[in-house]
Amino acid sequence: MVCHGGTIRAALSFLAGIPSTSAWKFRMDNCSISAVDLTPDRTTLRYVNDALHTRVERELAARLPLL
Repeated sequence: MVCHGGTIRAALSFLAGIPSTSAWKFRMDNCSISAVDLTPDRTTLRYVNDALHTRVERELAARLPLL
């Protein structure tokens, strides 16, 4: 999903089970990617605030794996 950093912070803090008052500690750069794996038994934070695709040449960015 694409949304504002505050929404992403709230979702990550909820999924990670940390207090919502600590959500602001997640850094969210513009155009960054965060991923969470959800299974019935576990929630795994895959990565947060990955913005490598914004720092490399366009051709390389298109080949970067997301997972």
